[in-house]
Amino acid sequence: MKMMKRALPLCLALTMTLSLAGCGKKKVKETIPELKETTVTNESYRPVTRGNVGDFVVMPARVVPRAYGQFFDKSQEVSEIYVDIGDYVEKGDKIASADTTEIDETLKNLNRELNNLERDIDQYKESSDLRLEYLEYEKKACLDMNDKAGAEAKEREIETEKENRSYRLNQFEKSESNLSSEISKAKEERDRLILYATHSGYITYKMNLAEGSRRETYENVLMISDYDDIYLEAETVTTNKFGKYRSAAKMEAMINGKKYKAEEDVFSTNANNYASSAEKYPRVRFKVEGATLKLGDVVPIFIYMYCHEDVLMVGNDSIRNDGNDKYVFVADEEGGMEKRPVEVGYSDSIYTEIISGVEEGENVYYLSDSLKPLKYEEVTVERSDYVQYEYSDSAELISTRSDIYGMPETGKFLDNEVAGNKPVESDVKLFSINVNVSEAVLLDKKQAIEQTKKQHEAAVADENKRLEELNEAIENVGKEKAPAATDTDAVRDSLYKKEKLQLEKELLLLEMEQEQDAYDSNIDAMYEEYNKLRNIADNDGVVSVYSKRAGIVRYFDNDYYGRYYYNSNELQKGTPLMAIEYGEADKILVKTIRNTSSSDNEDYTKRRTVARPGTKLYITSGGKELTGECIGNIGDNADNKVYYIEERDGHIYITSCPESIYHDIGTGYFARIDNADMTELGKATSIRFETVSMKDAIVIPKDCVYTEKASSGTVYYVWVKEGDDLTKRFIDYIPDYSSNDSALVLGGLSEGEVIVREEKEAGK
Repeated sequence: MKMMKRALPLCLALTMTLSLAGCGKKKVKETIPELKETTVTNESYRPVTRGNVGDFVVMPARVVPRAYGQFFDKSQEVSEIYVDIGDYVEKGDKIASADTTEIDETLKNLNRELNNLERDIDQYKESSDLRLEYLEYEKKACLDMNDKAGAEAKEREIETEKENRSYRLNQFEKSESNLSSEISKAKEERDRLILYATHSGYITYKMNLAEGSRRETYENVLMISDYDDIYLEAETVTTNKFGKYRSAAKMEAMINGKKYKAEEDVFSTNANNYASSAEKYPRVRFKVEGATLKLGDVVPIFIYMYCHEDVLMVGNDSIRNDGNDKYVFVADEEGGMEKRPVEVGYSDSIYTEIISGVEEGENVYYLSDSLKPLKYEEVTVERSDYVQYEYSDSAELISTRSDIYGMPETGKFLDNEVAGNKPVESDVKLFSINVNVSEAVLLDKKQAIEQTKKQHEAAVADENKRLEELNEAIENVGKEKAPAATDTDAVRDSLYKKEKLQLEKELLLLEMEQEQDAYDSNIDAMYEEYNKLRNIADNDGVVSVYSKRAGIVRYFDNDYYGRYYYNSNELQKGTPLMAIEYGEADKILVKTIRNTSSSDNEDYTKRRTVARPGTKLYITSGGKELTGECIGNIGDNADNKVYYIEERDGHIYITSCPESIYHDIGTGYFARIDNADMTELGKATSIRFETVSMKDAIVIPKDCVYTEKASSGTVYYVWVKEGDDLTKRFIDYIPDYSSNDSALVLGGLSEGEVIVREEKEAGK
């Protein structure tokens, strides 16, 4: 932003022909035959005019799309990104994932437990049904024998079985509920490791996995921009630095030569409080009434700190002091000067408000050391479009897709098999690690397997023996000698004997099924773990990682990862070590160089800027003039971090987009070329975009602008041709808003006025 020391409407005309009625009262003339003080160094005067007195700020704002951060709520290692810069995504689309290996293993085990439990429940119900049926036969036998006491005893056993069944099923239900709850929590945890688009729009930021996979809490992995929802955003000013301007008298936006009422588009109180407590402030937003905004345009916001509009005023260089009294010298009809007391109001660094003492159109003398040009050429003030550009002559085609490769097991890094920044084919060994698998560990696992097998074999042998006995008993039912009628117990036991033996057999077969299912589930897991460790041990503990596809090797050479490469520290399973950048180079990356020489971080004009998504680009490549558009950014470095506030589902999030370095480029943006093959992008390429843009503005030759030192600092003026004379006219001008030979004038001149510039001697 840039502070101006004056506030004037761009259409203000300061001419002697104005005839509007003044609001001041003319004082009685006092003829001064001989001046006792020096009034001017050269005789110059200008008319009393009406205008605005006050200071203002010009704050450039760009029309940008509303952006939505895509982030994790805790630190994660990002393993895969499924979208690319410029892609359009729908809300709910899967767009990125952190490493889910550990949680997937947990879910696998939990689901296995749940499946086993559900099988146990079904088998228990079936066995309970068989036991109840068996007891019913025994009860029926008692009734057939008129054994009332025996029947009542069996009924009690039946009730006990039912009570036990109810209790056991209740326990099963609790276990099933607990497991289901654990699975739900694990799934929720896994869902938190996967990013789904929270909004529909275009991907305008993507972390570079080839640089590193770590993302801290609320650091964006991606950003989605909605090109149908646009607003004005200050280029450099944050909400906390804007505080001193919130009491401004008014704000206006200059769009296509017209001014529109503007105001801050404020965040909610809760969002502002949260940003303040975290000391992470977003950029200031503006909204404009009645104007049509176009994505990518730069709109200057005029912020009037105080503004007394349409008042009589004279230049500060016309005001003289006599103690506490103020006066001016007014030109009389005879060409002399009259000392005139005046009552003054507000002043800025150029003009002072006159409450009384002179009238509009009267000419007052001003004190000036400035020499009028003797030889000059006239220039008629005209309106035209004024544009400043940010240029870059560094652009290249790259790929932004990468595969992550990390520790397949917990162990120690051994060595690299491929060179960094070099191409590699698919199925090529990348690196090796060492996993410590001792023979003692293998022996323990092998013995556990053998013990489990022996226990299972013994159980199966016992069950088969019992099965043979039952089959034989069933076959012999009715062949044995009938019991004596006096042997009540024997008679009762012989009733329904075959049915009961058949039920015992079904129960045994069910037990055998349960035994086999439990054994199969257990032994498979034991063999899986043993064989994995056995294979590692057989390879001397070395595990190698191979490339999934061809690409360029990128090593993580920062401290977080790089320090592990050359020492003996143990790394946990899943720790990322390198990436392979793959796929066709189909993204244009434009490099910009930030000017860090300015210590004024608020001064937009002193800093190189980066194009924002949607900004129109002008491209010169291979002798062709092309147009394009910025489709994304590569993030913010630590010195230029931007924070984004988003209110989502009743929560407030403050996110940032860390710098993502691509091919050693850390400041830049991605570009798209209209109707052209991006692969034709030549090396001699120039890409530019607008950083200052005013339509239908007052633009004059730069050498028409003169400078002068005042108590408030440097002020700027032009020489205006009025009749046969030249009048010194102060203007609102920012030196940085000048390009080549043109200067943008923000106030003090009107279209059609004539100004002059000195003629330069030949050869100078």
